[in-house]
Amino acid sequence: MRNFPVIVLGLLACFLLCSACTDRTATGTAVVTEPTSIIPGTAPSSSGHAGCPEGSCDLPWTGTWALSGGDHPLVTFSQKGVEITGKTEGISLYGTTTGTPPKLSGTWKGGDGKEGWFWFDMSADQNAFHGEWFGTGTYSAINGTRK
Repeated sequence: MRNFPVIVLGLLACFLLCSACTDRTATGTAVVTEPTSIIPGTAPSSSGHAGCPEGSCDLPWTGTWALSGGDHPLVTFSQKGVEITGKTEGISLYGTTTGTPPKLSGTWKGGDGKEGWFWFDMSADQNAFHGEWFGTGTYSAINGTRK
């Protein structure tokens, strides 16, 4: 009987949380509503990049980039939401993007069994990036420009 007030308060808290995420239609049926913002000051967009400021969710990493500072002349990125995949001569890249201007970090795997990690920071105009590429016995400063 001593736990009864704790149980009642717990159930009340659950009820309040559930009611905050529902809306009532004219017929009285509960409808779950989508959040209007995932991160304060941001809004979801049709691109699926939920963490970007309103109007800047244009999938900035998608496309082909000319590289300097490494052994590979081009990389092609494909962006779906915050997830990025990339391909360059025999190497696959996997990462996530955050921030404004966008940052990209992740891992890479080569067909030769080598692997490592990378980070890239995009310029404010979204036409260039700089970063670093690491692996077993490998390090390169990388610069990229949009093709």
